[in-house]
Amino acid sequence: ALVPTSPLAQLRLADAHAALNDRAGAAAAVKRAGELAPDALAVQQARFNLAKMEDKPEQALAVARKVQAKSPTEAAGFAMEGEIELRRKNLDAAIVVLRKAVALKQPGESPQRLHGALVSSKKIAEADKFADEWRKGHPDDALFVLHLGDMALASGDAPKAEGLYREVVVRNPDNVPAHNNLAYAMAMQKKAGAVAEAEQALKRAPKAPEVLDTMAFALASEGQLPKALELQLQAVALAPEIHVFRLQLARFHLQSGDKASARTELARLAKAGAAFSRQAEVAELAKQAAE
Repeated sequence: ALVPTSPLAQLRLADAHAALNDRAGAAAAVKRAGELAPDALAVQQARFNLAKMEDKPEQALAVARKVQAKSPTEAAGFAMEGEIELRRKNLDAAIVVLRKAVALKQPGESPQRLHGALVSSKKIAEADKFADEWRKGHPDDALFVLHLGDMALASGDAPKAEGLYREVVVRNPDNVPAHNNLAYAMAMQKKAGAVAEAEQALKRAPKAPEVLDTMAFALASEGQLPKALELQLQAVALAPEIHVFRLQLARFHLQSGDKASARTELARLAKAGAAFSRQAEVAELAKQAAE
């Protein structure tokens, strides 16, 4: 069993405080862990995470550079720096340091972040080249393929996303995000089988709001609006802070002819203001609900 003087115990305690948004408790636990094992990578990662939580990018960068100096042949420190530069929207700086990270051991999410940064910088040819090279060199990296699927879906290329998600599902049949997003891509194309695919995700994660949302979307794409509305209500109840779920609920209410319920949900979204970037859609649906 873990003892109170174990740095691992303190780090787990810090995670528990962070989950409750107790910054003071998390900071105290990280400090105690640092006193017990000041140079341990797990402690440095906790210090980095705490600095992110407290929105202290310079402090996070200081941790990243300390890790780089101590372990220059490992990716961790460079991955940390890249993450902070992405947060600060310094894409060029992020690309430089993430290229270092992906060339080292255990790059973590750096390949996905590098590819995303290249796309965001409109360096599409470089992004495609990196993706091809990474996949050739790391044929078993399903997380990177899943990322490529997400990027394709976000750009509106549902057929491409579908193909990428299918690759992940074939290799890892228990991958819930792959099943979920494959179903969503199929539903976007109104393809038969979207509901069956969503069921694969739902049976593995029956209480996940994002899975319920996808199942509702798939059901609606196959003309099963009453069931879709039922599941969308569940998704919103489980994650009321996720605005896109509520927006979908408002759409389903409109499609079912319940304009009063649609207006209620849209009014809540309108109150979110700039916190929800899709206010133009909210306004358009509100016009339809008022007719």
